[in-house]
Amino acid sequence: MGAKDADSSSVRGSRGKRLSEWVRPFIGVLLRGAGGGDGQLQPCEAKKCVGQVRRVRFGEDERRTVRPAVAAGGPRRPRERMKRTSTAGLVVGLLLAAPPALAQYTSSDEYESGFGEISLNAGFALPLGSAINGVNESDAINFAVPFGLAVGYRIGGTVFVGGTFSYGPFGSPNGTKVGACTTTGYSCSSYTFHTGFTVQWHPLGSRGLDPYIGLGAGYEWLYVDVSAGGLTSTLQYNGFTWVDVPLGIDFRLNKDIRFGPFFDFSMGEYRNGILSMPAVSGLISQRAIHFWLTAGLRIVFLSI
Repeated sequence: MGAKDADSSSVRGSRGKRLSEWVRPFIGVLLRGAGGGDGQLQPCEAKKCVGQVRRVRFGEDERRTVRPAVAAGGPRRPRERMKRTSTAGLVVGLLLAAPPALAQYTSSDEYESGFGEISLNAGFALPLGSAINGVNESDAINFAVPFGLAVGYRIGGTVFVGGTFSYGPFGSPNGTKVGACTTTGYSCSSYTFHTGFTVQWHPLGSRGLDPYIGLGAGYEWLYVDVSAGGLTSTLQYNGFTWVDVPLGIDFRLNKDIRFGPFFDFSMGEYRNGILSMPAVSGLISQRAIHFWLTAGLRIVFLSI
């Protein structure tokens, strides 16, 4: 048994060494400049390390035709005057009746005061900009399919304030930058996490057609995994999302449920880099700005 354990340990150590050799060039590229110009990370201090791992019925709509009285300039007959008076009275009556009917619809079937709100969304996101100076964000992750959640409160029916969370899997790093990803026996994947807050303005309130635009911020994590022989080396970046701008339009399915498309633009900056094997972490000195463009669909539940 001792010999078998020794052989197993030797094989595992060999795989780990090969994995480290494949990952090391990629680490040097993505974490280049962190902690100085020599391409090495400076050990981070404990306090500075982050994230270790209507319908209104107005009555019957009947069309009525009114014959012209006489040729222009001629006298009007009493009967035609009566028709015109009756038509004008009908129009005035409808106009006077419309506001109460609409008000009744609004007050009984829509929300005007504050209420809780929760939404679920899914989309397709493309990365832009740089992860760090000289390294494109798309080299670390080619795309993501984020699944998101937002929970909060809509004040007065028009202003939503809440927290957001999203997880974006199904991405992968650029194979030309990570040689292991194109080698038999190795697998690579990339994914993201994001959490933050948002304030959204709904100018029409909770009507059947509900457009909105918002502004938020938060914190995000990017992970790149390279695996072989049961071993995985994980590179993590994390930092602030400085600006997050969601906009979209929701359509009424019923009083409590809305559904519609959304778009999102965010801008962030990674501040920390962490590698699991070999273990190293530090602050990134040559930081850069990256962006995410997202389009998708969401479903909203009101009055939770």
